[in-house]
Amino acid sequence: MQHVSRLKPLARAKTTDKPSRLAPFWQVISSLLPSIVLAAFGFFLTGRVEQALKERQVTVESVKAMTALLETLSNPELKEGKLKGPMTQLSMFGVDAIGPIIALTLSAKLPVAVAKEGLTLIAIRNMLEVCAALENTVALRDQFPSSADFKMTGMEELSARLDCRQRRGRWWKF
Repeated sequence: MQHVSRLKPLARAKTTDKPSRLAPFWQVISSLLPSIVLAAFGFFLTGRVEQALKERQVTVESVKAMTALLETLSNPELKEGKLKGPMTQLSMFGVDAIGPIIALTLSAKLPVAVAKEGLTLIAIRNMLEVCAALENTVALRDQFPSSADFKMTGMEELSARLDCRQRRGRWWKF
């Protein structure tokens, strides 16, 4: 009890002290702090939104470029030699170009030799994806019309040339 009675005069003494000279400064800071935090959050959020919009714009432009190349490749008036340039450009889209190349080939709008060249270029960096697409295409042979047999043979040849069965056995056993 005696300890409590000793603390009471100290507590009274602290409440009667003069206010600190920094009190006005802390009042200003405490009133501005929420605004500063909100402004910083808005700045970072705006930057991320702008970056996402730029990425989406690049994606839209890439789709337009890929569509133009696919239209060029499906032009029946162009000879096989004239298709190699657009095929090389299309293969630069990587994995995204595998499906359209196979589809154009199976629909008889793209020569097998040109498709093989494009898929081989894509396989330089994306071997596993190209092999998976080729094997899936060959496995679905019955789903395609009989006129696609020659094209299927071309897909099987490319799959064998890329050694897809060996690669699949080695890489897909994780």
